[in-house]
Amino acid sequence: MWLTIIYQPLKILRMKIIDSEILREEYTRQFASKIQSLVSKRQKLNIPQIEIARLISKSERTIQNFENGRCLDCYIIYAYNQIIKNKLGI
Repeated sequence: MWLTIIYQPLKILRMKIIDSEILREEYTRQFASKIQSLVSKRQKLNIPQIEIARLISKSERTIQNFENGRCLDCYIIYAYNQIIKNKLGI
């Protein structure tokens, strides 16, 4: 009886850990997809990384890390979108 009482909370805890890992993986995958899309737009518009870095006051290394998926900064996504819109005249 007492073993069942202990086992049930552990099972629920394990399920929550698995759910959070799945959510984290999904978020990272969607984030990577968005970054890839922005990088391809930047390349099509011939905007160098150094110009992006200068416009948003970040280092070129930060921009490189962002484009390689090692820096998950949402502000940079917003800045990329704004720079691309301004470049396209939207």
